[in-house]
Amino acid sequence: MNAIQTTRLFTVNEYRQMAECGILKPEERTELIEGQIILMAAQKPPHAAISDNIEKYFRVLFEGVAAVRSQKPIVLSDRTEPEPDIALVRMQPRNYYDRHPTVEDLFLLVEVSDATLSFDINQKLAAYARSRVSDYWVADVNAGCIRIFRQPQNSEYLQQFFVHPGDQVTALAFPEKKIEIGQFFPS
Repeated sequence: MNAIQTTRLFTVNEYRQMAECGILKPEERTELIEGQIILMAAQKPPHAAISDNIEKYFRVLFEGVAAVRSQKPIVLSDRTEPEPDIALVRMQPRNYYDRHPTVEDLFLLVEVSDATLSFDINQKLAAYARSRVSDYWVADVNAGCIRIFRQPQNSEYLQQFFVHPGDQVTALAFPEKKIEIGQFFPS
């Protein structure tokens, strides 16, 4: 009899239980992507700076209309709970005290990528598309641009385009808000 190798996939509840009982240590930065526990890469200075720039800019631009979450969980399915660099979500009176935001609360996800670019535009992109995340942006640190993915279908996005410093773009949910891409990258 031939042995077949399989991967044990985890649910969001099992993942949280592992953290609660100490299997996953608090200092370990992890996220659950389609049942797999992913160790998050350490942030290099450019990654941290661009994440900070986007967060600060979005907090001002979307004040009163959306909440900005930075590196906090978003529940996309029973097997996917990523911690995106930036998530623009529906405002809630208790600030998600009782639960994490879900895809129904989500307006925009942004991942900042340098060493993780391949993972963010392949595995994460597929997971986000399957979860029906309608507006997914990847800040490509090395290329100095934003890759925008829209119109999820199955495990891909039908619309993909690049914007650069000097360009303006809008989030799908807020077409009246002009976003200056130059605000994300240091000049």
